[in-house]
Amino acid sequence: MMNTNTASSSSARAYKRARSAHECAQDSSQNAHSTPEERAHSSSRKKLPLSCAECRRLKLKCDRVFPCQSCSKRGCAEICPDGALTSGKGSRFILANTERLHSKIIQMSDRIRQLEEALGNLQAERTQEPHPLLHQDLLRIKNSLELYNPQAPTSRLSHIDSLQHPPPSDRRRHSVPDTGISRKSEEDASSTGDAMLDDSNLCPEIEKLSQTFPYPSLPNNLVRERIYQMLPPRKEAEYLCTQARLNALWQYNLDPSETWLPNLVHHVYTTPVEELSFRRLSLLFIMMAMGTLVDLNQRNDSPKAELYHRLARASLCEMNLMDEPSLDLLQTLFYMIWYLLIFSDKSQAVAQAWSIMGLAVKLTQSLGLHRDSNKGKVIPEESQRRRMLFWELLSLDARLALSLGRPPSICLEHVDCRRPSYSTPEMRTVGGSQSYHEWKHGFFYHCLTPVLNAAISAQHPPYSKILEVDQSVRNYPVPPTLDIFNQEYTLSNRQLGMQQVLVSSGREIVLLQLHRNFLTEALNTHDAFCYRHKLAPSVVATYLSATRLIATLKIMEEREPQLSKRFMCFWFNAFSGAVALSLIVSRTPFLSLAPLALQELGTVYHLFAKVAEQCSKIDQALPLLRKIAEKARKSYFQWRSAADTGSSSMEIDGGEEPPPLRVTRILSNDGETSFDAAHSDLLRCLQDIEKRPCPSLHDFPTFISQTPPPSTSCSDPDMHSEQSTAGELSANMLALELGRDADLSSVKHIPDSTTPGNGPQRVGNHTFNFDFGALASNVENQSNTYMSWF
Repeated sequence: MMNTNTASSSSARAYKRARSAHECAQDSSQNAHSTPEERAHSSSRKKLPLSCAECRRLKLKCDRVFPCQSCSKRGCAEICPDGALTSGKGSRFILANTERLHSKIIQMSDRIRQLEEALGNLQAERTQEPHPLLHQDLLRIKNSLELYNPQAPTSRLSHIDSLQHPPPSDRRRHSVPDTGISRKSEEDASSTGDAMLDDSNLCPEIEKLSQTFPYPSLPNNLVRERIYQMLPPRKEAEYLCTQARLNALWQYNLDPSETWLPNLVHHVYTTPVEELSFRRLSLLFIMMAMGTLVDLNQRNDSPKAELYHRLARASLCEMNLMDEPSLDLLQTLFYMIWYLLIFSDKSQAVAQAWSIMGLAVKLTQSLGLHRDSNKGKVIPEESQRRRMLFWELLSLDARLALSLGRPPSICLEHVDCRRPSYSTPEMRTVGGSQSYHEWKHGFFYHCLTPVLNAAISAQHPPYSKILEVDQSVRNYPVPPTLDIFNQEYTLSNRQLGMQQVLVSSGREIVLLQLHRNFLTEALNTHDAFCYRHKLAPSVVATYLSATRLIATLKIMEEREPQLSKRFMCFWFNAFSGAVALSLIVSRTPFLSLAPLALQELGTVYHLFAKVAEQCSKIDQALPLLRKIAEKARKSYFQWRSAADTGSSSMEIDGGEEPPPLRVTRILSNDGETSFDAAHSDLLRCLQDIEKRPCPSLHDFPTFISQTPPPSTSCSDPDMHSEQSTAGELSANMLALELGRDADLSSVKHIPDSTTPGNGPQRVGNHTFNFDFGALASNVENQSNTYMSWF
């Protein structure tokens, strides 16, 4: 037994003995004559490295399954595990250091394109049939996207064999899947600069990048070149950025200095494309998109703006957004959100903005912008930029969350980032008063956040809490220079004038959101509503905010008749106010504020009619505004006629006497009033209304179309012949969504709500969603219900 073990042990030790030179030479000779399979099998017995060379260079975690996931995601799977890219800018792209190879590919692609064009012209002179070599699959050979398509070589070779006698249907078939967006042909892809921008379409490679946003695509230097070639001349870029700064950035300006946009343009136009940060290029594209829309020398719906927006999306997809987040990336995402909310007319713009907001907030937190930067080593200018970006994102996030009835993405309890400095020369003030941005951030912290907490809370707060929040909003001071109703300041400054509009509109829309649920609850009561109702302050608050929104719009249109048509949010804030006023008149025509609300409906209707011919979006909203206003007028006239003849069975504000109503009607029998806990402005507003004489019926406006359809009237039961689909409307900007194939003429079915408590407000088969100032066919799906929210 011992001998056996000894022999076995000796045999094992003999296998590990040192090899002689003769044996090594013999093995080398055998390896030289071995097959590749044998050598691969021999090398597989070697110990695998702990990580690939590229992961070791970048200090990344490697899964040791070669090619590893890290290299595959970065587009350098071909060099894994032994190869590594050289350090330096642009090295994250596969073969980025072989510039001569990529330059040769670009030259050959251009040469192929020229030959294809020449062959196409020659074939067109001889016959109408396309040449077999110009089949769409063959036209794609020169596309760089085919380099990353593993199925392309086999499918193309099999198709080439069938091109000797192609059927006509094959020659007309396009190999690129239809995405619902018209695209350029490959022959037009060589056009650059302004020639490219004359068409609202992009080449398939760039369009694909834009559609994959915010997810990155495989890196492709040729696509980078094409995106860069879409830049307009530098002078035009500088002009558009100037227009954006003068006519748009008075609302959200993440960098108040007047040099950051010129520096951005200089960087993009002077940096070689292989060293250019495409995040900065994307920022320039989105700034040019906004500049195009606010350029008063261009049409207010220029298609170039959406083209620049799509280029901005494509530029961001050249690398993973989650890799190395930066302030430039956050700025770009911020302005993309703003563009979608204010300027885009896409049906899913609000939903996309909400999703991008969540991504932007997470990237903001990953950079630590929510914490005080003074605790780290940050230069003062960088610290100011970080704070301004974070507080502007806070404000925008809260506004969007309040509008959609969803929780915000940022909780203030987790934030200790201080507010930015507002003493810089770029922060314009008059007489040293508070600047707009300082007021906006203070209003967000002290007013907007409490309103948001009360409005979206899962536990409904008591009404006393709502009145308390209402008081805090009304008591928050507005500087005289930012008060649009202050007659002491004559403004020649466009920026300050538009900021006055923002202050007034932003304040009143917050109050509308605060009282929206209580307004509908008060008007849905089974008993006749009166000023002694416990929710009466919400009705008066809604009336007051709606009238101020309309007055703000009127002042803005008088001051800036051209620029006002570029910002639809202000028009449809007033539209939301008009919907609320129409509800008050239709449901409670016996209230003393009903005739005044009807007159305000006339004001906003004539404002819309005045600019409808110059703005297609307003023109599309005008028919709906006309119908709800005319229905409110009809409801009031019916009650008024019955009250004048004494045949009305309805109480006049719960009393026995005819109008005008008296202030004492507000008091209950025990001397208490529902306005005791409300702000004094609400009671003062009601008292002013009670003092006014009741207008004559001849003083009320009419809401009649300039070109009414034949045999159509508000009381005609056959009004269904007049139809307009909501698909023609810009969904998020028109503050309404009826759904595809809906009928606006169904507004005629608004019931004559002379008796309160008739149940939920409906228009035909659609529901009035006064919670969002919108008309919606599916109010439960808030992603499809839109309203203006500034």
